[in-house]
Amino acid sequence: MTTTILSVISSIVLVLGAATCLPRAAAHLIRACVPLATAITELRTAITNNSTQDISHPKAELPHLPDQQLDTKRSST
Repeated sequence: MTTTILSVISSIVLVLGAATCLPRAAAHLIRACVPLATAITELRTAITNNSTQDISHPKAELPHLPDQQLDTKRSST
């Protein structure tokens, strides 16, 4: 009987000792995940912005500059 009581008391002490470390460990885990969440958000934003730019802004030909037009006229003569 005495052994059972001592084992229950020691189990309670161990569980309480471990329970006191949990909030600190959870805080460290959350702090470690903040940069990861930030990086995921930035990646998602970059992918979303890149895909919407491709759809909403089709590639158009660049306008010819006056110098380029003069060069083509010179080369054709």
